[in-house]
Amino acid sequence: LMLPDTPTLQFAGELIVKMAALLKVKVDTIYYPQDTTDFAPVAAQVSQADDEAVGMLPLNPVVVVNALAQEGITPENHDLVVPGGVITPESLKQLGTAANGILVVSEAMPPTETSNKGIQEFRADMEADGKNPDDPTLMVGSLAD
Repeated sequence: LMLPDTPTLQFAGELIVKMAALLKVKVDTIYYPQDTTDFAPVAAQVSQADDEAVGMLPLNPVVVVNALAQEGITPENHDLVVPGGVITPESLKQLGTAANGILVVSEAMPPTETSNKGIQEFRADMEADGKNPDDPTLMVGSLAD
């Protein structure tokens, strides 16, 4: 779990670690200074932790995802999870295909408005991936082309 080093996020990180422990899941937390611009050392710490997944709240997702990729940490070999609010159309454009497979967590329920072309494509992609887009317990979406 990669988080900016703030009192609020330290508190949230501690809660996540405790909640995960209840599920018998180990979470390693790495806090980085808010003004960090070079994420290579942080990505190296993530790599050394050798975890299967990386949850993060990057202020600049492009720099963070690229730094992780330099360490060999990509959506192809790790679950990379970010909250929806940090992934913008501009960051998606900058990441290009490197964004494919990043899991974006949202508070929204699965889309049921099927007249929207984007939602139609999303639902079709989920079904092609073997997921039921109407499952109310499914709250993670994956970025695709």
